[in-house]
Amino acid sequence: MAEISFTPTFTDFRDYIDGEDLVRAEGPTGFNAWFGAIEQDLNQFSTVVTAIDARLDQLEQPPGPRRLVLPLRLLRTGATAGWIPGGAGAASPAGLFGGEPADGSMNLVLPDGVLLQSLRATGQAHGVTITVVLSAVPITGAGNPQELKRLTADSTSFDVTGQIENIRVDTGSFTYRIRATVGAGAANVVAAVITSLSLTVTG
Repeated sequence: MAEISFTPTFTDFRDYIDGEDLVRAEGPTGFNAWFGAIEQDLNQFSTVVTAIDARLDQLEQPPGPRRLVLPLRLLRTGATAGWIPGGAGAASPAGLFGGEPADGSMNLVLPDGVLLQSLRATGQAHGVTITVVLSAVPITGAGNPQELKRLTADSTSFDVTGQIENIRVDTGSFTYRIRATVGAGAANVVAAVITSLSLTVTG
């Protein structure tokens, strides 16, 4: 980005002395030279002001969308088997080695005031359906959690994204949570793996 600068040309002006200096139009100390320098400075100053205004307009623009990668730390929910961390940040349902379902959740630390735009999940599902739900939970405990987005995946290799209608994060009123569940699969088979979860936000 170009640097904004202003270098005046109207410099080294010497005051006229009554009775000693004659008023002149031409020459290096004449009025034409001085007023020409003032005019040049004003033109240059106008250009600088325009550049500053353009720079301020850029600063006023909201930041573009950015991706928040969520750590896969799904804690066991209830009596159902939980998820366990695996290689490359993946989480697999521990209970599926015996054909059991799995259920886990994690609280999110989100920047206050950002707009939620989408939720994305990647992974694998073999003969089962994985459900990932993003919710806002009232801090006061009054009322049920508000479901913001639900994703479902049942393909061998999935990459699913769900749009969120520009919901603004309000950490003063809500906590935010991800819950991931999967049904029972074949015994002794890792039937489900979540390799990544992410949110796209703006602001």
